[in-house]
Amino acid sequence: MMIVKLLEQSGDTTDSILSEFEWLRYLHGYQVSVVKPLRLSETSDWLELNGDYLAVAFEKVEGTCYTATGS
Repeated sequence: MMIVKLLEQSGDTTDSILSEFEWLRYLHGYQVSVVKPLRLSETSDWLELNGDYLAVAFEKVEGTCYTATGS
């Protein structure tokens, strides 16, 4: 399974994605428990959607979902 993140495309979006993925791969390489970014094609970490959005994906991790409850 994977988690998909959609981002509105802007001038610095791709640089931001590359930085985030590089950092996560670095941490993962040192056995730090972080989500693993997935490549969406042979040459790219993201897919362009209609020129307005970018899609990136992460490996789904095991965990427990907690929700905040109001009073």
